[in-house]
This record gives sequence, C-alpha cells and structure tokens, in this order.
Amino acid sequence: MAQAPKKQRKQRIPVPKDEAPDVRFRRLAKQRVPRAMKALESLAKLGGRGYTYTPEQAEKIAADITAAAGRAASAFTQPGQQTGSTGEYDI
Repeated sequence: MAQAPKKQRKQRIPVPKDEAPDVRFRRLAKQRVPRAMKALESLAKLGGRGYTYTPEQAEKIAADITAAAGRAASAFTQPGQQTGSTGEYDI
C-alpha cells in the first residue's frame, strides 16, 4: 500500500530583529485571532446532535470559555497579568 505524501509546512517568513512592537502586534494578531475564532467554531460543533453530554458538562465548558475570554480581554486593559492557561483540559 502506498503511503500518503507528507503535508508540507508553510514556509516561515523571517522576522526582522528590529521589528517595531506595534508591527509585531498586528502581525501576530492577524495570525492568532482567526485561529482562536476557528477553534471556538470547532468547539461549538460539539453542541450538535451527534454528541451527548450532561448539562453539567455543557455548563463547565461554557463557564471555562467565558473565563478564558475574560482573561484574554483583561490582558489588554491590565497588561502584565497571567492568563492562567495550563494547556490541559478535563471535563
């Protein structure tokens, strides 16, 4: 059986060492915000008919998303605060 071809990675564009902070912010935001939005849309699909979950699980997910969004938003009004994400999640 033939192997599927490996998926090629996007070519990284070198970042200038003297890149201004506002330029860096815009560049990174243009990458990260769409990725976050896509992740939320994917998560919302778990609420579809093909899955079963308890009301408690749904409430926990909704509360955790709301809390994470609040921490992200407050980072813009209160710079320097930690976001608190551990990278792992359990229901």
